[in-house]
Amino acid sequence: MQSTTRGRASGLKLPALILLFFTVFQVFGHSHWMISNDSYRYARSTLQILGEPKAKAQQDALKAFCSSRAHRNYTEGVASLDTFQEPEPHAQFFQNCMGQAKNGALSPNQPRYDRIFETRPGYPLLLAPAVAAFGVLRGMWLMALLMTLLSAGLVYRIAREAGLAVPAAGVGMAAFLLSPLCDASDGSMGGLTEGPAIATTLAVVLGGLWLIRGRVALGAVVTVLGYLVLCLTKYSTGMMLAGAFAAVGVLLAVIRPELRKWQLHAFTGISALTVLGVSAATHLWQLPGMNETLQDTFANHFTQPDVPNTTSLLLRLNGVYWQHWLMAEGYSSFYLPLLVVTCWIFVRLRGRAPVLLWLCLGIWLVGMAAAVAHPVVDQGFRLWLPAWLPVPFGLALGADHLVRLRDRSGDAQAPAAAPEPVSV
Repeated sequence: MQSTTRGRASGLKLPALILLFFTVFQVFGHSHWMISNDSYRYARSTLQILGEPKAKAQQDALKAFCSSRAHRNYTEGVASLDTFQEPEPHAQFFQNCMGQAKNGALSPNQPRYDRIFETRPGYPLLLAPAVAAFGVLRGMWLMALLMTLLSAGLVYRIAREAGLAVPAAGVGMAAFLLSPLCDASDGSMGGLTEGPAIATTLAVVLGGLWLIRGRVALGAVVTVLGYLVLCLTKYSTGMMLAGAFAAVGVLLAVIRPELRKWQLHAFTGISALTVLGVSAATHLWQLPGMNETLQDTFANHFTQPDVPNTTSLLLRLNGVYWQHWLMAEGYSSFYLPLLVVTCWIFVRLRGRAPVLLWLCLGIWLVGMAAAVAHPVVDQGFRLWLPAWLPVPFGLALGADHLVRLRDRSGDAQAPAAAPEPVSV
């Protein structure tokens, strides 16, 4: 019993240390953190949930937006060789920012654009306690940090659940925290829905692994809760992920007969029901769908008249986008080399964690599908961010293989132990 307790404690030291280092660095970098135009809209919804009238919530959210940008502008001015002696005053930048908002609201101030955010109540609901306790900026930053730490912990737990050693799971956690998945503008450390979306995606993966491996009650609860929070946060992403995982469940039942049990069918069924539920809710409440998203793209956030034939425009835009994507990722990012390495590791060691392999493939397809549906260069990698998630798991699996090779060579070189005396 004591040895088991010691083993669990030692298994928690590595992830706790990694999370502590990450938190310390984020605290020191907090002064450089700012919220975006979209974050302002989520902050406004959060303040309304907390009871503020719409006009006051809009004004307070605008103040938080301008304050964060004024502080960022000042710190960058101090660091600039041209302006470090006389950076632009914080108050002056703040007043200029407030004055640029027409009628006290950031543009685009269009009801159809605002409705896209109003139909995603999950993130404002998660933000509400932190914003109520610490204010808009500190509350949003704290929630981003908590979601990132939760996601990193889930990466570690998933790796361990897949049978990887503690050091290998630590490699996966560190790779996650060092990747763009935790970026302060487009990733989970930004004041957007990416934080809870990544965390809930990983929660569904962990719940699915538990469910398939026989921890039925806990796995089912975690899977359902993960899907629920994800769909309340970004229902389009939730529906795509559930559809991908339902397809993975069917595929596993075909190609892995040893997994063809009712637990796997339960995970597939929960995923399929999620797709049907989101589809029904979208139809019942007339939620913004694919066509509205395309009009938002091509009509410049509804500030211009709707365009006809969005499908052909989407195909043409994809042709341009993916050429740019390949050049940008090929010359200025480690994503493509890491993706190649990840694929090689998963294929080479496909027998080590087959369920995790196929779930990662489903997540990757969701990320790529999001980019195809919204191929806008100035959105950076935020839209296809889920496509980064397989990388930490692939690196963890590769590290686990190296650990096992080292252990085998050590066992082979160790001298044979003397036989113990036989008791009579």
